[in-house]
Amino acid sequence: MTEIDLATLPARPEALTENLDWLTALPPALEGGDAERPRLPPEGALGLFLGARVLLRGGRGAEAWDWIEAAIEAYARAHPPGHRYHVWGSALGNALGGCNNLRLVVVEALIAGGRWAEAAQAMADLSAAALRHDSPPHLDPALLREHPLGPLWHDLDWQMAQLCQLCAPGRLDPRKATTWSLRADFLIVALKTGATDEARAFVERHAVEAWPVEDRSHYGFNALCVLAHTAPEAQAVAAARELVRRGYDLLWRFDRAAVEQMPWTRATGQLDWLAPLEASAGFAALRAVQLGPAPAAIATPRPGPFKSIRRDTLGGKARKRCALSRRLIAPGEPVVRFRLFHEQVQDAPTIAAAEAFEASELAPWRDRHEADNYAPADFARPRHRGARPSLDAPAAAAFLFDLGEGAAFDAAAFLELITTAPVNPMRFYWLQGRAQREAAPPDGFWCNDAHAGDYVSLTWMMLRSGRGEEILERLRGWPTERADPVMAMLATFDRPALRAAAAAHFAAPDLPDVLSLIFQSRHGLKDVLRISAFGRDQPRFAAAMAAAMARWNLHLYSNGHPQVDWYLQDLEHYSVAHGTRLAWLFIEAPERLPVLARMLETGWLPTGVGAGGYDGYSNTSHALFRAAAMNRALLAPEEVAYWLETEWITRLIHAPVLREVQKQTAAIGGRP
Repeated sequence: MTEIDLATLPARPEALTENLDWLTALPPALEGGDAERPRLPPEGALGLFLGARVLLRGGRGAEAWDWIEAAIEAYARAHPPGHRYHVWGSALGNALGGCNNLRLVVVEALIAGGRWAEAAQAMADLSAAALRHDSPPHLDPALLREHPLGPLWHDLDWQMAQLCQLCAPGRLDPRKATTWSLRADFLIVALKTGATDEARAFVERHAVEAWPVEDRSHYGFNALCVLAHTAPEAQAVAAARELVRRGYDLLWRFDRAAVEQMPWTRATGQLDWLAPLEASAGFAALRAVQLGPAPAAIATPRPGPFKSIRRDTLGGKARKRCALSRRLIAPGEPVVRFRLFHEQVQDAPTIAAAEAFEASELAPWRDRHEADNYAPADFARPRHRGARPSLDAPAAAAFLFDLGEGAAFDAAAFLELITTAPVNPMRFYWLQGRAQREAAPPDGFWCNDAHAGDYVSLTWMMLRSGRGEEILERLRGWPTERADPVMAMLATFDRPALRAAAAAHFAAPDLPDVLSLIFQSRHGLKDVLRISAFGRDQPRFAAAMAAAMARWNLHLYSNGHPQVDWYLQDLEHYSVAHGTRLAWLFIEAPERLPVLARMLETGWLPTGVGAGGYDGYSNTSHALFRAAAMNRALLAPEEVAYWLETEWITRLIHAPVLREVQKQTAAIGGRP
């Protein structure tokens, strides 16, 4: 913790709010000793803390947030950073990063002003920085231990007071990720402070709206802790089963021996809350079926469904070891390359000698794969606590779980699921210049915005289970406006029958050729113009594809968490960001693709958030850049230079893409 010279602050706390001369006169702290990276000094942070508390506890809470913001901006103007400073930093973010104690008064001030969305984000940031990970405060809490404007750090009572206000009915948007993060925190803090009745009532009040939320906040697990501690056994066991059913991916948390020494376990107190559930007969039965230990490792791949499988001949000059027989395979020998559905996927497929493969227990699974003869239950999560769910989207995971438990496939229910289950647009930033960006949406990121592609994966599973014709037959009876986006999504599968069905559905005989063209590796000017013209001349298909892209993120490519899973056979052409080229269908009809329309309106570029599988727009921005530049070249040539010559844009676009777009836009003027 940092030493502070209190003599540098006004002796009377009220004087802190009368002007900011005391603050701007303080010399800055230097991050890493670098004069170009000035920071708010500890004395300044403490003064801001005390000044904010003067307002908050003196009946002027509505003024507190504006005062904090103005004070931090004033200090930043008086001590500006050098030109090498991080371009995305903000004065407020830098101040809070340098002194996490300030987050307490920021939360209090935003609550006092009734700015619920901002207060929720501030409280979530505090939780991430301190509450969940037990980060120590930057300023010693002892400084204000006996002070009337203390405390300088949070405790359970402070947390409970803020969370009760934030989580009161009607104050938070249940579609926002921060809402569920705070609700998850509320449940644990309520248990720790003895507010068990309030915690149980909260869980039961929010049960319906919580069910479809993808559980990155661990709200569902914390809710189970509440029910295990307070509810009848049958209710708690049902909640535990539902957590498994809807795809919670940290089922190892039920392994007491493995987690009891983890700091996270001690911080939540989960072992105490779950103890009554773990002692129940109902949970013992659930554990035996769904939460047993992982099976012992074996030397060769475990038989099961494939993601992809192909016969091939080993090329190159080096020998490869057979995954089944363990002998070395010589170049020129026949091999089978495959990826198993339930195995951890590696960059390269597994290789087996053809002879060894045919003699193995994998061969019948290959035959089922090629004949679309899997059972849907084959894809369900393996029944042990170490297994990840096959799907992360809760509604998709629950549908697949039920099939694994013996439910019959229902095409109508399947189509209803993939078209209506809650998904939200993936979060991203609008880059507005070299040092400017805006979050999208600006008032807080959505929940359920990273797993829309799971519904495409679920579709693949049903197709590989021989349900394709059943799905198409059901679609033929649907209203056009509902069937069209599904047919557009199905058309992107590398299956001739599906593309032929889509061509007939949209009365667009060129559709199969254009879809193949979109997903090929390289594109000349004629290729791009053909894709653009198809989107222009086929408005019904273009509208359907725009809806499909919005619904299932077909055009977004994440390096860490794919939307469309390009390891699945029939979808492998989505690899290396090839699906991003779907945006080119809208070059001459940008109004159908909102993100492209906004780019052309503002001159901004989208980019991904970059953590947690939210980097989709970082890769897609290059295809959208090309679409924007080509649109201007075709429809407003006088404006194309902005996209090709603006310095901050050209620095962000990969050089080969930029050169190719410059060449193609220059050639457009000479086309027939």
